[in-house]
Amino acid sequence: MRDVEVVEAYPRAGVFDNAARRALARWRFQPKRVDGRPVASRAEITLNFSLQEG
Repeated sequence: MRDVEVVEAYPRAGVFDNAARRALARWRFQPKRVDGRPVASRAEITLNFSLQEG
């Protein structure tokens, strides 16, 4: 994966941006394939963070 971009953030930009990038950097994906060959593609992924007390 490359060119990770935070498109929208709540409560505000910057609060969880680095955590989101670190999480996505650990994910592993299979490439999209066309006629059996890997091709570049784009994906939009929504991440929801939940804080727990303790």
